[in-house]
Amino acid sequence: MAVIDLWRHRDGTPTKRDGRGLRWRVVVAGWPSTACRTRAEADYINAARIAQGRPRPSDGRTVGERVDVWLAGKAGLSPKGREAARVAASWVKGEWAGMPADEVDPAQVQVWLAGLRTDHGPASPSLKHKILQCLRGSIGDVADLSGVRVPSERPREPRFLSAEDLVRLADECHGWEAMVMLLGTTGIRVGECCALDVADVSPATR
Repeated sequence: MAVIDLWRHRDGTPTKRDGRGLRWRVVVAGWPSTACRTRAEADYINAARIAQGRPRPSDGRTVGERVDVWLAGKAGLSPKGREAARVAASWVKGEWAGMPADEVDPAQVQVWLAGLRTDHGPASPSLKHKILQCLRGSIGDVADLSGVRVPSERPREPRFLSAEDLVRLADECHGWEAMVMLLGTTGIRVGECCALDVADVSPATR
């Protein structure tokens, strides 16, 4: 039972994580470890868990049953967000659906994620991250997955069109040339562009 400083060793020297991520981690037997931003928050959680004792035993639900509950809680997301959650849930249920949630071994989860493959090759860091979010959200209260890691997502390098590229693109969008040029030269979004009308045009300022 302890509050661990992830940014400093016991002798006060910086760790490799210095300045990155949440600094404090609460470790109490029977509870998943929890990362916190401040020492005060970590101390509060540590004291509360010690006072409360071990959490109640597992309710006996399987991973699949818990994932269904987690997925139902995503109903308020955008269509794209719901689809991402559905895909992540399908991967988790495909591997772990029938297993009691409190019997999931974090080491096995790590191995499974590391070897995950799609029809196109190794699974992307983005997909692995979403799957891990699903697992943590559905069984994190009975299985400590805080130590499971997936590769960081690499940000995509932006690719900008030259003026000549934009003109060629617009020329290929028959009937939509003006809209494509407007989007490409002003930076407004598609929704904003679609909402424009004649009254929005100011001849004085062009």
